Amino acid sequence: MQVRKIIEGLRQHTMRLIESGDLTQTDLARKAGVRQAHISNFLRGRRGLSVSSVDALLKALGLSAVELLGGTPAKAKADSGVVSIPVATRRNAETPVLPVSPATEVIKLKNSLLGNPRPKMVGSRKGWDRFVAIKVEKDSSMAPKIAPHSVVIIDRHYNALRPYRRGEQNVYLVRHDKGCALCYVEVHGREMYCRTEASAKPIQIIKSPSGRGFEKYIIGRACHNFGEL
Repeated sequence: MQVRKIIEGLRQHTMRLIESGDLTQTDLARKAGVRQAHISNFLRGRRGLSVSSVDALLKALGLSAVELLGGTPAKAKADSGVVSIPVATRRNAETPVLPVSPATEVIKLKNSLLGNPRPKMVGSRKGWDRFVAIKVEKDSSMAPKIAPHSVVIIDRHYNALRPYRRGEQNVYLVRHDKGCALCYVEVHGREMYCRTEASAKPIQIIKSPSGRGFEKYIIGRACHNFGEL
């Protein structure tokens, strides 16, 4: 039956995310509003889930039943082919809906080149335009990882302080009191350190009384780096 196929697809997809380190049962339970014990038993095949719980998990994971059945969702079909990414100033890069005019510089990339990066949002960013491009200054503080005069694509649907790939630091575009900067971030207690490739000293230290909520300073993850336009 189709329903069984959807549920089994959901179980396998969730297991893959957990095994790869991209998701924990605790995070999923919190986002979906489903008890962690129910999720654990479901993943182990010990019990099923109610229709409402399945729907909650699908919503938390950003999945549709069509995708689990092996089809292509309507949105993906509409977005297939080429994606247009506006080039913005660093100040505009944190604007949820990017201002676009006939004078706006736009990069057009094939979806296959963009690579369908995984999102990892903390907080509500579903209304944000996902990708923005920024130009790197001639003296790049992230060189040689990010060369001077290059163009960086920022995925603004990835603001989680979790490595995209195991063992590899993310480069983020971070907002702070001096503007925005491309940097690595490290959280130590109630402080977030912003570091560059060029120096081990932090360019900025952002403090939080609770030691949480640093994700709001993250504009997005640098997901692609191209040569000069």
